[in-house]
Amino acid sequence: MRLPFPRPSMDRMNRTFVAPAVSWAPIIGSGVSFLVAISGLWAIIRIAHGDFPLVRRKEIVWIASAFAALFLVEALCGLLTYNGMPTIGEIVDRLPFLLFLPIYSRLRLSKPEDIRYAVEIAALASAFATLAIAICQVGDLGIRAEGSAGNAGPFAIGALIAYTVNLLAAMRMERWKKLLFGLAAAAAAAAVLLSGMRSVWPALILVPIIAAFVYKKHAGTRSILWALAVATVAVAVFGFAVSGFIGDRISSGVKDIAAIESDNYSGSLGERLIVWKLGAELFEKAPLFGQGPGHAAELLGQGTKAITGRDFHFSHYHNVFLNFAVRDGILGVLAILGLIFVPPLVCMRHAGTEIGAYGLAFVLSIEACYLLSGLFGIMFGHDIFDAVFIISTVVAAFLVFESKPPERPAKFL
Repeated sequence: MRLPFPRPSMDRMNRTFVAPAVSWAPIIGSGVSFLVAISGLWAIIRIAHGDFPLVRRKEIVWIASAFAALFLVEALCGLLTYNGMPTIGEIVDRLPFLLFLPIYSRLRLSKPEDIRYAVEIAALASAFATLAIAICQVGDLGIRAEGSAGNAGPFAIGALIAYTVNLLAAMRMERWKKLLFGLAAAAAAAAVLLSGMRSVWPALILVPIIAAFVYKKHAGTRSILWALAVATVAVAVFGFAVSGFIGDRISSGVKDIAAIESDNYSGSLGERLIVWKLGAELFEKAPLFGQGPGHAAELLGQGTKAITGRDFHFSHYHNVFLNFAVRDGILGVLAILGLIFVPPLVCMRHAGTEIGAYGLAFVLSIEACYLLSGLFGIMFGHDIFDAVFIISTVVAAFLVFESKPPERPAKFL
């Protein structure tokens, strides 16, 4: 059937749909998961049709294997500890981890500099929109910024990805573009602060350190310092304006610590300590294959009620290693370690070009942000967290391994 409009090329689809999925989680919420799933499924269809090949480069296969390992471990442990539909549902939720290779393969139909540009423009728009949403929710509704994600955690991780991309863009841009992306990085950082997610606030300092260290050779010290100065000043001004909100979050944390010292575990941190203790006990009972996917809500409800007399209504153990140790035993911990270490270690050996160094700085920053989130909260096991990690790591690896000296300059604003 003849379409009334030109059929979009895969390259255009990559720039239109894949790029926004990297940083638009605070704006479109689970729509990011939809974009990643559709991108992967459409790539599989086109590969099966013979339109382009599946990537077989060993380094990419190594990274894709680390992603697939999490799904396989979840499926194995779920099979051994079957709990009906809850188990099936959580295994199905891990299916996107099998899409790394297909999505990477479709990106190879685009130029790395064009994908980077599209990701940067999407992050630029996301940063200012995310901050506007955060100000409305905190100022008008009196709640922590959650955006369309419906939860402060995925909102914060999406804002951190936008922060990282805009900061890297500011480091490589010139003149007014540097100022624009620097302000966008500051806007994204402000949104992270308004999420109230204290565990990821250190990323606002850690990401610039990573970016400056990895990207300095290509961007230049002066350019990096200028970009950091713009972002820092803007964040400082905004931080002063919302110092009451930030102070309340810090004060709340201090009160939680003081309460624990008085054997009062009713605060946020106190509840986490109880959950960690319960999780450690559950891991000891099934160290190899764990309790299995689909059991967390039931085990946490029963355990916390037995200890404190009330159900905390948690769905995870507020620590990524403990969470997967309880779910999948030692195998789960190994799978998580693979996702943390394999992508950056593989990328480090091949980041010789300017775009490659950019991609390496990006993947290291992604891992840092996610690890900070996972130490006291969730890292994987939520559709938005999973989708953003998958698509961001695909893009970062693509920039590293497909980068070549450009035949033509990338288009800018």
